[in-house]
Order: sequence, then structure tokens, then C-alpha cells
Amino acid sequence: MDPGAREAFLSSLSSIEGNGIFPSLVYVTHHVEEILPMFKKALLLKEGKIIRSGNTEDVLTSQILKKLYGVSLMLVKKNGRYWPLPK
Repeated sequence: MDPGAREAFLSSLSSIEGNGIFPSLVYVTHHVEEILPMFKKALLLKEGKIIRSGNTEDVLTSQILKKLYGVSLMLVKKNGRYWPLPK
């Protein structure tokens, strides 16, 4: 998806939460910045094996992402979303 379509899609997901409807969702992505605040749990996989699972704020850390991607990243949290930046 291009960035505009991605943000429109993520906004539509956010509106589900705003309506007081909380369906069970499994959202799969390779892009950390797409993980919305409505997702309270996260599961990170690498080569079919679980790297870490649990509360999103505990799973999405610079140290764990380095283990996952093999590069040092700094995470900036803005508007409830995590944005990876190179260190």
C-alpha cells in the first residue's frame, strides 16, 4: 500500500475501536509503525519461531527489534504508534 492508502486503512481500523466495538483481530505486518494503540498484545516471529510475545509496550523495544531485524533501531512513540529510526 502507498502511505496514503495505508493511513486511510489504519484510520478505518481505529474507528472500529471508537465505536465501542472490540472484535478479535489478528493484524499481520512487517512495519512496526502500523501497530495501532488498539492492539494491546503483540507476537514477533522470526523464521517461524517466536522471538517475543506479550503486552505490546513490553514487546516493542529497541533491544528486541535488534534481535528480530539484526539492526540497531531507536523507537519513537508518537500518537500511540511506534516509529523505528536508525540509531
